Amino acid sequence: MSIQKHLLLVASLLFVLFVDLSYSQALPDLCHPLDKKVLLRIKAHLGNPSSLSSWDPTTDCARWNGVQVDGQGHVTYVQIHSLSFDHLPNLSGPIPSYIGKLTNLTELSIIETNMTGPIPPVLAHLTNLNLLYLYSNKFTGPIPAFLGRLKKLVNLDLSSNLLTGPIPATLAQLSNVQILELSSNQLFGPIPDFIEADSIDVSYNQLCGPIPNGRRYKHSMVLFAHNKCLCGGPFPGCK
Repeated sequence: MSIQKHLLLVASLLFVLFVDLSYSQALPDLCHPLDKKVLLRIKAHLGNPSSLSSWDPTTDCARWNGVQVDGQGHVTYVQIHSLSFDHLPNLSGPIPSYIGKLTNLTELSIIETNMTGPIPPVLAHLTNLNLLYLYSNKFTGPIPAFLGRLKKLVNLDLSSNLLTGPIPATLAQLSNVQILELSSNQLFGPIPDFIEADSIDVSYNQLCGPIPNGRRYKHSMVLFAHNKCLCGGPFPGCK
């Protein structure tokens, strides 16, 4: 290869490299800076687990694992999955209150962790939620009445926790809910007769009384099994 061609090739490569570097340096973060700050506070609260190692403050949070943003850069989805005390000794408290600041969230999943405490009131601020998955944790206390204010909820799963008390009447306000999973808790009292989810699972609780719209669930015994004294529907009629 002649010296002239060699120099031309080198110059071309340097030009491409310069353009690439200039473009990458000029490319702004897609993630909203305030939402990014909230996510980093959540990570710190959880003890900086290795499963959230992609949540690096020097990178764009739109590219972090378990995070999605909308066209304005606001976080719309957060998933925290399969965390345990075995690997996260600092993960011993309740749901971080900072989550309530992510008001554009449409999906929130906290699944199979050892997180404890009641479902916090700050979740009432997440009025854009479509999906709320808080199953297979160690949450305690009653199902909070404020969940009825999350009018956009389509799927609500609180199963496999340590929740107690009755099913709150405010869940009747969830007119868009299609799937309601409350199984494997310690709930007691009746099933409110106004809950009309397409699919409802309240098995493995201490519920008692008639099953609302019992004929609809005539062949769905598994969804109501292992309760104290439910009647009607797939079970013998109420006395």
